[in-house]
Amino acid sequence: MAFIEAQACGLPVIAGNGGGVASVVAADRTGLLVPLGDAAAFARAIDRLMTETGLRERMAAEALAYVSSQHDLAAAAARIDAVLRRVRAEHRSAAAARGQRSTAPP
Repeated sequence: MAFIEAQACGLPVIAGNGGGVASVVAADRTGLLVPLGDAAAFARAIDRLMTETGLRERMAAEALAYVSSQHDLAAAAARIDAVLRRVRAEHRSAAAARGQRSTAPP
């Protein structure tokens, strides 16, 4: 959540690339991902964001836009709706293949 919250504030992030981080940080767009446990790479990433003003400003703007479009409540609800619709359709298809009537709601 800390990475999403930082990006929602318009901050680019630096993080170790593991544990699902890449699903909430768009590498080289909203932040910099470095190999887990690589302190030297982490230090280089910090230096890069501190010294490359244009990069930092571009990533800050993209971070805010990314979270607004991918991780807000409406986006999450749309993804859940899409999954539920797909599951319902698969349930109906499986029931039809068995010659049964689907019990899934319309």
